[in-house]
Amino acid sequence: MIKLIKRAPRGWQGNGFGYDCATWVVAAEPSITIAKAGYNWVATQNGQRIARGYDRAMVLESLAEKRPELVED
Repeated sequence: MIKLIKRAPRGWQGNGFGYDCATWVVAAEPSITIAKAGYNWVATQNGQRIARGYDRAMVLESLAEKRPELVED
């Protein structure tokens, strides 16, 4: 399981727009950010997308396959 730390909380966007989603970073590698972009969630490192999915869990699964060193027990 990849452990996450919340970097920014969700925020109110104003009347009619509702809330945006929180932004997360990977605890083992703080340069990897996980955030919602449009309808998808993406993991980026140094401005480059390294994983994406329809929800945060899907992004974490993809990231665990690509970067197994980030998985903690």
